[in-house]
Amino acid sequence: MPDDKYLKPRAIVPGGQRLPPPPELSELEKKFWIETMAGMPAGWFGCETTPLLRALCRYSAINEMAMNSLNVAAISKMSAKEFRAKCIMADRAANMMLRISIQLQLTPKSRGEYHSSKKDETSSRTNPVRPWESLIGASGSADQ
Repeated sequence: MPDDKYLKPRAIVPGGQRLPPPPELSELEKKFWIETMAGMPAGWFGCETTPLLRALCRYSAINEMAMNSLNVAAISKMSAKEFRAKCIMADRAANMMLRISIQLQLTPKSRGEYHSSKKDETSSRTNPVRPWESLIGASGSADQ
């Protein structure tokens, strides 16, 4: 049974701490950990999100290695089977990165910042008054 201190809800508070990378991560994975931590407000990640964050860093490292091996010079020396395997590995890692990023609310869309229902309806227009609204009076009939 997991310890209760890891299951308690956590609030994001100003001045929260950034978690150090776990020791079991490789150097490349630690680099992604630090970059991800630095990209979000302090306190965004808690101990309850470390498994997902660890997986994100691992998939990021896998994707980085696969993409680095797919350069022009290396592709010309690869067999079709090896090329296909590296492309599949890079694609799967990228898909997992995307899914985990959404779960951790790392993307603006996953945080709801780009949903049109939350925007002011006049925010996208330069002139908040619609031309036809100025022609219609308070009674709803057209002014003459």
